[in-house]
Amino acid sequence: MPQPTTDEAEIVMTLGGWLRSLRAQRGMSQEEVAFAAEIDVTTYGRIERAVCGDQWANPRLLTMLRLMRALGVTSNDLLESMNRPP
Repeated sequence: MPQPTTDEAEIVMTLGGWLRSLRAQRGMSQEEVAFAAEIDVTTYGRIERAVCGDQWANPRLLTMLRLMRALGVTSNDLLESMNRPP
């Protein structure tokens, strides 16, 4: 798998930070989010940290939809967060 460009890496890191922030705002643990989204807690942790082994995390669309549902946000919320400065 090719390494992400600088822009892609920034997006992945922003996504992880956004998920971490939402989780903290809701007072949820990684385990609670993963359970609600029906994904493995290790997978969720990798997405938050933006890494998967020696590769950048690259969650599937269905995984992101499950996470957004579990955290009570919309795809619009996600896209808007990508346009905000950190």
